[in-house]
Amino acid sequence: MNSLSTEMLQTTFILSFGDYLMANDRAPLSGDGIYKTRDPHDIEVPDEIFTERLILRAPRAGDGTEVNHAVCESLDHLKQWMEWATRVPSIAETEALQNQALRDFMDRRHFSFNTYIRTERTFIGIPALYNIDWSVPKLEIGYWLRAGWEGRGLMTEAVRALIDFAFNTLGMERVEIRSDPRNARSTAIPKRLGFALEGVLRNERRTPVGTLRDTAVYALLRDSMKLRPANGVSA
Repeated sequence: MNSLSTEMLQTTFILSFGDYLMANDRAPLSGDGIYKTRDPHDIEVPDEIFTERLILRAPRAGDGTEVNHAVCESLDHLKQWMEWATRVPSIAETEALQNQALRDFMDRRHFSFNTYIRTERTFIGIPALYNIDWSVPKLEIGYWLRAGWEGRGLMTEAVRALIDFAFNTLGMERVEIRSDPRNARSTAIPKRLGFALEGVLRNERRTPVGTLRDTAVYALLRDSMKLRPANGVSA
């Protein structure tokens, strides 16, 4: 589970799921009908995405302090599920990770979005697009939410925006979410957003405490994407 001031694109916009449904931005074919891998650096990527309640923005230098505070507040919960949440990180370590996330964002290797409540500018967590394979293209979405902000549908709202971003802006054909089946709040998000459970990988990885765990694989395809309204348990 980073300054974009003058260096980054300053485009800001509100992503609409309806915009995707009207879009037909497929990756190009060569003259002989063979798929051509899109150059990700040719894609205009915004550094901010607005939803009804949230601002999702790319990492910036200096973000380490507030992200570190959120991680430390949430560590007891995060260490149950996140491989990286095994100890209290220093602010310097978190700042270094944020700076790397910024470089990855600029290089189109990984899109991490620090997420804030619009009305309060309070940092609440990070959803990210990673494991990007531009040759398909496909990617995974991962996320973590700050303690105390659960049960309001906020991460569902953030992931909904990133699904639209992945298909409509990046031109993805497949989006995956992988989760520990025991993490009910995490698995509720792909279920709520119309992902199909493609299978469960048994004993696929280790938990932060070293025990074996399964991984549920959920996927959403461009051709079959349907968004279900948020209901039930909110994450």
